[in-house]
Amino acid sequence: MSGQITEVTRRKIIDVFPLQRISWSGNLSEPEFLARIYNLSELPSNDRRYDNAYEDIQQHRVRNPQDWDDDYVFTDPRFNVLWGTDENFLHFLEMTVHPLVRGVEQAAQVVDVYNAALRADDYHLVPDGTLAAGLSIKLGRSMTPSMAMCPR
Repeated sequence: MSGQITEVTRRKIIDVFPLQRISWSGNLSEPEFLARIYNLSELPSNDRRYDNAYEDIQQHRVRNPQDWDDDYVFTDPRFNVLWGTDENFLHFLEMTVHPLVRGVEQAAQVVDVYNAALRADDYHLVPDGTLAAGLSIKLGRSMTPSMAMCPR
């Protein structure tokens, strides 16, 4: 799957957050959100005063939120959201619309925006069963006419 979601598509999706003033971490703090995807205690700090990424983010985004830009996560090589694998990028997107992160209505709006961009690369996000607090979203692959099943 890696390498199939273009940088153009990724940037269109990433631009949604600042343009629509949507927090990528939603209802969670940034360290809480990222810890659901990455082992922050195993990732290095970019600040020699701290031992790991969790402490780094606590300092520069929780205690002093203006230290780093709001969109740092997309280009930070520890998370590799913009230039990493498709799997990493899509897992990040799925988490941004998880019921723990945002409400159903806003999640549905965000998924619509994601799907509009992902359509160019033949991907889409779809509901994946119901959770107590809302809907879990997972990656689906669009059916192109050449992939569609034809009746016999």
